[in-house]
Amino acid sequence: MTDAIADAIAALSGDERRLVEAAAIAGRPVPLAAAVALGSWDEAGLLDAGDRLSSAGLLTQTAGGFLPTEAVEQATADMGEMRRSATAGALADAFAATAAGPEIVGPYLAAAARWEEALPVLSEAGIAAVEHHHMADAVPLLEHALQAAELAESDDRQLKARLHLARAQAYRLMGRSTDAFADASEAARHAEGDVLTDALEWQSRLADDQQHSQDADGYLAAAQLTAAGDPARLGKLHSLRARTLGRIGFPVEAEISHEKADALLAEHGTAEDRFRAKYDEAWVAFDQGRSGDAADRFSALAEQLGDHEAAELADVEVWLARALFASGKAAEAEEIRQRAMARAEEVSAFGPIFLGHMALAEGAGLYGAWERSLEGADAMLDVTLSTLPAWENAARYLRARALNGLGHHDEAREEVAAALRATPDGINGWRWRNRIKALGWRIDAAAGGKWDDLAPADLTEELLAARFYGQAIELLADRVKHEKDPELGRSAAALALRVGQPAEAARALAPTKLWTEPEGVAVAHAVRNITVPDDWSDQWAAAPGVAQARQTPEVDDVTDAAVAIQADLDAAFAQAGLDIDDRRLSPAQRRAAGLRIKEPRQPRRRRRLATLASTAAVAVLAATVGAIVAIVLQPDFEIPETLETRPPAEGQPAPTTPEETQLDIPADVAGFGAGQWGFHGSLDNRGFNGTRDGISDRAGSPNLDGFFWKFPTNEPIDASPAIRGTTAYIGSGNRTFYTIDTESGTTAGWTADADSAIVSSPSFSFAPLGESVEDGGGGNENVLFFASENGTVYGYRTRTGAPLWEQQAGGGVVAPLLAFDGKVFVPSTDGRMYAFEQAPPGNLAWVWPPVEEDPLGPLSTAPLYQDGTVIFVSEDGTYAGVDADTGERVCSNSIDVFIGAAPTIVDNVAYLAASGFFYEIRPTTCQLINSQFYGEFPVFASPVIIGDIAYITDGPSMLPFEIETGLFQNNKRFRTGATIRSSPAAADGVLYFGSDDGKMYAVDLETFEERWSFQTGGEVRSSPAIGDGVIYFGSRDGFLYAVGGAGGR
Repeated sequence: MTDAIADAIAALSGDERRLVEAAAIAGRPVPLAAAVALGSWDEAGLLDAGDRLSSAGLLTQTAGGFLPTEAVEQATADMGEMRRSATAGALADAFAATAAGPEIVGPYLAAAARWEEALPVLSEAGIAAVEHHHMADAVPLLEHALQAAELAESDDRQLKARLHLARAQAYRLMGRSTDAFADASEAARHAEGDVLTDALEWQSRLADDQQHSQDADGYLAAAQLTAAGDPARLGKLHSLRARTLGRIGFPVEAEISHEKADALLAEHGTAEDRFRAKYDEAWVAFDQGRSGDAADRFSALAEQLGDHEAAELADVEVWLARALFASGKAAEAEEIRQRAMARAEEVSAFGPIFLGHMALAEGAGLYGAWERSLEGADAMLDVTLSTLPAWENAARYLRARALNGLGHHDEAREEVAAALRATPDGINGWRWRNRIKALGWRIDAAAGGKWDDLAPADLTEELLAARFYGQAIELLADRVKHEKDPELGRSAAALALRVGQPAEAARALAPTKLWTEPEGVAVAHAVRNITVPDDWSDQWAAAPGVAQARQTPEVDDVTDAAVAIQADLDAAFAQAGLDIDDRRLSPAQRRAAGLRIKEPRQPRRRRRLATLASTAAVAVLAATVGAIVAIVLQPDFEIPETLETRPPAEGQPAPTTPEETQLDIPADVAGFGAGQWGFHGSLDNRGFNGTRDGISDRAGSPNLDGFFWKFPTNEPIDASPAIRGTTAYIGSGNRTFYTIDTESGTTAGWTADADSAIVSSPSFSFAPLGESVEDGGGGNENVLFFASENGTVYGYRTRTGAPLWEQQAGGGVVAPLLAFDGKVFVPSTDGRMYAFEQAPPGNLAWVWPPVEEDPLGPLSTAPLYQDGTVIFVSEDGTYAGVDADTGERVCSNSIDVFIGAAPTIVDNVAYLAASGFFYEIRPTTCQLINSQFYGEFPVFASPVIIGDIAYITDGPSMLPFEIETGLFQNNKRFRTGATIRSSPAAADGVLYFGSDDGKMYAVDLETFEERWSFQTGGEVRSSPAIGDGVIYFGSRDGFLYAVGGAGGR
């Protein structure tokens, strides 16, 4: 059969034979246009020939082109090299004639041995494949390109360097670090100028990948010399160098390097440069064990990446999973870990797969799931022994940890010895060697060996001085157990809570009897909020400290515990005779500097205190009480059905804080809760034509003495209250919409049920109901509209609570509604804006984008109205304007960043803060006027504009941003304890806003210092409503609050 087919092919005419042989070696369908270019025929002649060849069993026809039959593939397997080469060249020319991409044409040119032509084509294709993270395609393309460079005898050294560097990047993502380093070194040998700087930078990254951080720092120092005239490049190198300096125990120098990077990149870097720098900062936070901070940073980075950046997104997500495991969110971490690994497998990104196994090994062990931990460690070891030898020590360390947890102490000891053998010598291996050594002490003690008090104390001091808090906390927990020192447990638990490691806090406190003291109360509360995968629940329940934590009585407010923790820490510092300015080198730093000074041993008690009062520990522990509260508070308290407020019983102390003090409502204060349409939290304030700058015409409450009332709903409140007359309107997570009398804090007369949680704010309007209402008055009637998280939109008569209609948006609704000009505009998470008629039955007037077009990203922020146009933004970076009457597109613009807050419109300019950028846009033309970089975090709050100052957020900070200069006014920054998701409002020289640290803040606009803050039991994401002498806001603790000064001050 094969001989017969070969004879049939040989008997064909020239063009037909070329087509059959081309199909045989093409490796893909030969499309019609390319097949025409292979011969001297036209399209009709080709199709006739194709039919004949198909009938003869020599070709198969598909919609995509011609393919060989199996018999032809066998018959042409021994095709002569000259014929194969000529056929490949013909294919290259044919595909090139049809404008095929270089990734298709290049390999055919290489197969044709047309090396000079192949070199630029293959180079372009290979480098592009790396840039797009198509690693499976990139490596063979780059190998062909390097082969072409050699056989063409190219003298373009820069091109060779770029090719080696691109292949190094591809190998790195595939987990082949050794091969990658060899390519980066070869690139450095050929390169000069910018390419040399690139090569040195990648040598550093790859050396760090192989745990040679000191070598990595050397490469970066050399790279900085080659980049002396390029401030943006220097900024990137400083950022990376901060990471390597931190890993070899020089945290102060690392911090200085970070500061240099931030300054250079703020002025000279691109958005991509700043993204990379934030990635480096997130890595440093994770290395140091600042798990909560690291999780926030990685989460912010992940939000900036799209699915099309699959390899990079998988890498960020797997680091996020590792941080979430450590910070008590194990269930979420495991879900993200599995998603990241699946994403990485789809694009052959090996690194995230390895890190995913590592995340499982680390995370499962934290919660006592040792079998799963061993599973992850075994998968790691398989990889290291076959592909990634530099990380054998990490795999064996985690295997030893899991085996010890399972009680297999002898096997665990063998793994510790193997891990130490696999660890680099000298300062390169300092970090991992200490970690392994500390685990060895734990295993020896578990097997019945003697615990040495002094060596662990020395190592604790070294780790804290180098700011390796995570490792220090693990060792401190072991010391508490074996040295039986409850005071050490107190400090260790406080440190663990402060950096966001609640499971380790529980382990540190487990051997003590401190569970009824402040540290125990705080740790117990944090432990109750830990979430683990269902199949880990039993193991977690049996983990050290968990049973004690669950038996500790719960309290509604752990602020007192946090204050007491801070006092204990302050006392420890004072007793040690040290303060926050104390500076000294750790033993590791002395050795690295060549110093051999031997310090005398201190008495044991002083050594414990000195350890916690060393420079690095103070940097973490000497934080505000608010920061500690933010870590231990979580929004899932049990909320009482009713709230009793009565004066203290005789003999009982009077309340001493505003949070404890209930005030009388000032009956003689004009405007208390009356007619408040002008506050920033309501869409009606920003929904009509005119200035919507976030400035209230009410007096606000510049002073705080207590609360007038707090209304319980038993579920989180994310919405902002709307006030009309003496009634507050608000929805809750308990599926209920409330009307509340602002003078008494009780239900005003009606409530309404929804089909799911209500997280969006309501909107009012005068709807054309066409009937007579209210004492014979005809025409329009005041109505309100709200929506549920499931996307159901409700219309109600404001006065009576009588339902008008309900309709369904295409997706969920989490953003405020806008009712205006006879319609209700509803932004939906399905990426479309829906417009419903206000009059019953609430018919759908239009939807944009239309259902036949692709949607935008989720719409999760408030829409605005300007000159007949509805203006809104989407999370994927689109700013759009749609005709309010017809639903036709007016304009749109894409800024390609995550948008988490609505713009503010003043004097025909829309001011938008998003992902660290501040944009000025023409509202109804979508024209970008200006953009400026100012911060590092996603933005979830709309700006307040006062003159030339925009008050904007950057993560946990509120900033006064000078619009004209792009500078912060007098370098001011007001920092809260957590992310700000509450849009601010200004009144009479004071700025009011909430924070995820659970507080509502009042900040003086002149000094930019706190006037007051009010602590609640959950995140405050509700934007405030400003009255005369009162501030209204909701909290995720389930309460709507009315707070202010006594007598309405």
